[in-house]
Amino acid sequence: MNKKKSTSILEMNGEEARSFLLEDESYTNLNLPSYFSFNPLLKSISKKIDAEKLFELPKNSKKPHPPEDSSYPLTIKKDGEFSWRTFTLIHPVSYVLFVHNITKKENWQQIINRFKEFKNIENFNCTSIPVKSNTENKNRAESINIWVKKVEEESIVLAMDFSYMLKVDIANFYNSIYTHALAWALIGKEKATKEKNKKDELQNLIDKSFRELNNGQSIGIPTGNALSDFFAEMLLGYADLKLSKKLSKKLTDKLGENCSYKIIRH
Repeated sequence: MNKKKSTSILEMNGEEARSFLLEDESYTNLNLPSYFSFNPLLKSISKKIDAEKLFELPKNSKKPHPPEDSSYPLTIKKDGEFSWRTFTLIHPVSYVLFVHNITKKENWQQIINRFKEFKNIENFNCTSIPVKSNTENKNRAESINIWVKKVEEESIVLAMDFSYMLKVDIANFYNSIYTHALAWALIGKEKATKEKNKKDELQNLIDKSFRELNNGQSIGIPTGNALSDFFAEMLLGYADLKLSKKLSKKLTDKLGENCSYKIIRH
């Protein structure tokens, strides 16, 4: 029996997802020299959180927080011309605390259930959920393999049934994400708006955590880590849900019931 080359984060339980998100390659996908490793630091912080010894302070002392400018931005040339991209090294304590919070059993199950709803959207196929490599390849390499098979090869197959293909891209996506929209993505905009003052609710925790990672700003999330990739996919899944309802109605109204379409998103 052939072993799967990769495992989607959506196939993991909370403990497995926590372990995956705390790997070096999940913390940052920058191509740093091999002697850079954040694993020891991330694991040390995680153990202290588990043992509730991360903040051992005298009584009546306030719990410290990383300073607002604690995340470190790196601007890197995207191609050989004039395109640049900013990657962010998140403060390790903030990153690990965020991962621990979302991978608690009940929180993780709520997130997984939401992704199941997105998976059932008719005519939409998302192929870019973060994966863990089960081979010697890096996670990114397995993601590229998935892209080749599920986007490139699938597009060729679909060309037999469709006359037109439209290729689009979202410009400056991560830097333009409205963090409150992440709460909408998890439970819907109307419900999230009603519960915006319930600080302990998961959707508000996600929103608040991303704002803390971005100097308190509600526009933009850090680029270059699996945690941001994962929640960006959740937001896009919510967009898929909204788009599918409007698109199906418009196409049916204008072109009739025989009109068909297929969207592959990566």
